[in-house]
Amino acid sequence: MQVQNRITPAVITAATSLLQPYCPELNPNNLILALKAWGEETRVPKPKNPEIEKPLTRFEVANLLGVSLPTINRMMNDGRLQKIKLTPHGAARISPASVRAIISGPQEQSMESAEVY
Repeated sequence: MQVQNRITPAVITAATSLLQPYCPELNPNNLILALKAWGEETRVPKPKNPEIEKPLTRFEVANLLGVSLPTINRMMNDGRLQKIKLTPHGAARISPASVRAIISGPQEQSMESAEVY
């Protein structure tokens, strides 16, 4: 259910009268301030750096690239895919930037430097 940002004065007055037996110092202005403060506390903070992406598993990368797990292992070992170590025992993930680099392929060559066969 989506709550609207506007509450009518009649609703504020009714809520204030219902809550005053439990909180005698409550008045409509205090209720509005309390509701605004509560809304600020319950908001989920936005990430400071939205470009951060989670590292990918070998299975996720294999599905993205359409290759087998042994191929992913070879690509990690020869450096084509950047490994992010999680534990000293060998658990690792793969950098999303290195996967994007493979998907985008080599940079297009200019017509002057391209070889003609």
